[in-house]
Amino acid sequence: MDHRSVNLIVRTSPGPVGKRSWEPVLQYIVKLRARCVQPPAPPFTRRWVNIGPGYCYGPACGHIDLVHMVLDFVADDPELARDQMLNLFDVQRADGSIPFVWMGDNPARRWLPAGTPLAARLQNAGTYPPWWPVAVEACLQTRADEELLVRAQAALTRLLAWFDANRRLPDGGYFYEDVFGTKKWESGMDQSIRFQNPPPQPVACVDATSHVFWCRQFAALWAKRLGEDAGPHEAAVAALRPYIQRTFWCPETNWFHDPWHRQFAFEGMWPLVVGAASDQQAAAALDGTLLHPERFNTPHPIATVGRNDAAFQMRMLHGPAWNAFTMWAALGCLHYGRPDGARQLLEKALDRTAAEFARTGTVWEFYHSLGGRPEDVARKPGQAFTAPCREYYGHNPLWAMARIWKGLA
Repeated sequence: MDHRSVNLIVRTSPGPVGKRSWEPVLQYIVKLRARCVQPPAPPFTRRWVNIGPGYCYGPACGHIDLVHMVLDFVADDPELARDQMLNLFDVQRADGSIPFVWMGDNPARRWLPAGTPLAARLQNAGTYPPWWPVAVEACLQTRADEELLVRAQAALTRLLAWFDANRRLPDGGYFYEDVFGTKKWESGMDQSIRFQNPPPQPVACVDATSHVFWCRQFAALWAKRLGEDAGPHEAAVAALRPYIQRTFWCPETNWFHDPWHRQFAFEGMWPLVVGAASDQQAAAALDGTLLHPERFNTPHPIATVGRNDAAFQMRMLHGPAWNAFTMWAALGCLHYGRPDGARQLLEKALDRTAAEFARTGTVWEFYHSLGGRPEDVARKPGQAFTAPCREYYGHNPLWAMARIWKGLA
């Protein structure tokens, strides 16, 4: 996905955004958003947005959830969106990584300023998937903002240096440490099927490598706007593109996989989303896998594990559908000239979400990908919270999804 794709999120023609049947849940999201906006509180000097009042672990800000929310409301409240990006940069650590910030009363989770024992421990807590440049670009598409651009480029440069120093392999690929046994959840994909039989030593991960490729694209774009040298970033993009194509693509399955398995994990969509796949690979992956009804294109798309995979089940990231991931999948379709696929995925997800809202009066953290009840989907085994969270904004960018859908009409 390049910066032009962001226009579909932040701009749309006048009139209703979606179907009449979507209006109740879209209006609910407006009210839920208002409940999520909080006044400034340490470590934030600006308003911050809670990922959802129903989140089982209490108030929190950041991670990939914040990106989804900013993309959802940037067209309506660009100033609030800008605040979130600046908040993110304010808590960037000295080493370049960016933490997830818990704002509740539990001291074991709460982010604390430097100098405390917990902060020292968190200093080595790794990072989270660096999707936030897309949200920054969405802000910049709504209006010119040199301060935000300068700060974003500085933050991204520091973060890329962190990845190169800490997560780059000798062959040029990148990895997330949690895949190989830690509990840091750097990939953001807690208990994904990729964790089941990983190699003993780090190997390049399809998502981490694709995300760094993505970040390099934005760094090059922003460097040009600032009159800086984009050459190093463009060189990195040029090196990573063929690396991704040869390292992760499997012609037998028509999908991108981590090197140690051939399961249908949805993380294989990232080369499509970021534009690293070849045109031939993308065509095969879209028709043969992502848009195939026996794989990821389920009644409520997209399944987090292909429904044809033996590991498919209704638990967390083992098969349920998360609306935000459907949005990324749709943008991957658009990157390779498949607006029909994007529109189909978005419409099916919004239809099912609206139907569940009519039944339950809320939005859910994730959904039953085969069209069943969210209440019948499991969260993580062995923990107090066994079902998807209700009133969860962080994975429900429904306005962004509806705007993209309308833009494709």
